[in-house]
Amino acid sequence: MQPGKFLINKRLNGPWLHKPSAIKHCIWLHGASLGECKVLVNVAKRLQGDLNEIQILITTQKAEIIEVLQKLSGEKIQVAIAPAPLDFAVKKFYDQVKPKALILCENELWPAYLKIAAQKNINVALISGRFKNAAPWARLDAIKFATFQTESDKERFERFKNAPRTNSKQYCNWKLLSASKSEACTSVQKISIVTRNTNKNFEAGFLSVHFSEWHAVQNLLDSYSQAGKKILLAPRRLDEAPLFENAIGKLGACENITILKKFGVLQEYIPQCKFAVMGGSFVKRPGIHNFLEPLSLGVPTFVGPFANGETEFVKKLLEKKILTRIPNGAKKLPSPLANPEQITTFLKEETNKVERSYAALVEKLQQWIKL
Repeated sequence: MQPGKFLINKRLNGPWLHKPSAIKHCIWLHGASLGECKVLVNVAKRLQGDLNEIQILITTQKAEIIEVLQKLSGEKIQVAIAPAPLDFAVKKFYDQVKPKALILCENELWPAYLKIAAQKNINVALISGRFKNAAPWARLDAIKFATFQTESDKERFERFKNAPRTNSKQYCNWKLLSASKSEACTSVQKISIVTRNTNKNFEAGFLSVHFSEWHAVQNLLDSYSQAGKKILLAPRRLDEAPLFENAIGKLGACENITILKKFGVLQEYIPQCKFAVMGGSFVKRPGIHNFLEPLSLGVPTFVGPFANGETEFVKKLLEKKILTRIPNGAKKLPSPLANPEQITTFLKEETNKVERSYAALVEKLQQWIKL
């Protein structure tokens, strides 16, 4: 294990703000995975344009993605490892950073973050909420603004003890939020252009795949590679790349499979794939990964039998024929159910919902920090 790999001392003691600023209004955004934090990067960039005189800090629980986030965020947005979810560490964090508001993404409802926020009268927003349950002692009453991915997420949230009632009526996934308003207006229209003009170097991209899914995707990889089709395999965890290399080496035509060994570059490769196959959907845990990323780039997308964490949304997209499910034991991908026009219509509708939810967040932040 590399020294300091988990940044324990920084989690307990900071420092969390690395660039001194005279700006008095700091907004803290927190997420866990790279997918959630990419959402927060886009939120941060939008907020910089929509709110005056604010400092933004994004934190993550995963030390290995900090460098990627720093590159995505640019110089004006600060990125740091999250404080350990312990009362004394969170108090140190709040005393040093002095955030005026906290924005949490999806299901990052750490009790210590909420407890100290409530004690210090700091308003909390939950965006793109996915809610199943929370620790019994979690202070959900600290959350003063919330948007959810589905109506069921909202209903489960509001049934939890001390959870506030919300006025949220837009159910949407903020992974479709663009980094700028102008980009939001044009991103959906770019789909057909990207699809038409990008060389398809790969028959399929297997994206964010766990090695525990090897047994389920092995036949697909083997049949395509044996047929001379080029395949891209992007491991969810880079430390599992050697495991994939060893397993692929035992296949008949392993030279046709390219393993992506770099974080944060999927968007460069996805348009080069004729189809996308989502990792996390061939095992029950930890859950399906960001299927909206290939869809938003106009690539027909396939999922396996599981969709933990996104069950209701995936079911909806399967019913609408936006996603296509791969049958158990398949050696070949079925014909995709969605055409580019269907994907474009779906993305336009969902993007409009996200934009309305984002506008509501901006209005709430303006009230909270009195800009």
